[in-house]
Amino acid sequence: MQEVPRDERGFTLIELLVVVIIIGILAAIAIPAFLAQRERAQVANLESDLRNAGTAFTQCITETSTFASCDEQDELEGYGYNKSADVTFGGVTGNADAGVITASHVDNTDVDGNFNSGTGQVTVNSDAPTP
Repeated sequence: MQEVPRDERGFTLIELLVVVIIIGILAAIAIPAFLAQRERAQVANLESDLRNAGTAFTQCITETSTFASCDEQDELEGYGYNKSADVTFGGVTGNADAGVITASHVDNTDVDGNFNSGTGQVTVNSDAPTP
């Protein structure tokens, strides 16, 4: 039987197993980090939309002085509210002094929140880890 020259030999089974294990460990670290980053992006998207809606609501109340003319999405759009495609507008409740706008993310039902015009605070509920 002919001996194969040293420079033409393949990898041993042990070497291949070590590479597969290293790739598995890297995947186990990277995949959860990627998924957490995705949820943080959804939270940021929802927070941005709520702030946008809150600004439009405040402007609408300032100009009209009535809650009834500012409690629907299409009314807020007249004051600069542009809803993202990934956000579901939940509506506005309350009164002219303190309206609460609710919304949720289309791709993740665990990401929802509200804007309180009385305090100017945006609250987003999510299990996403904070950076």
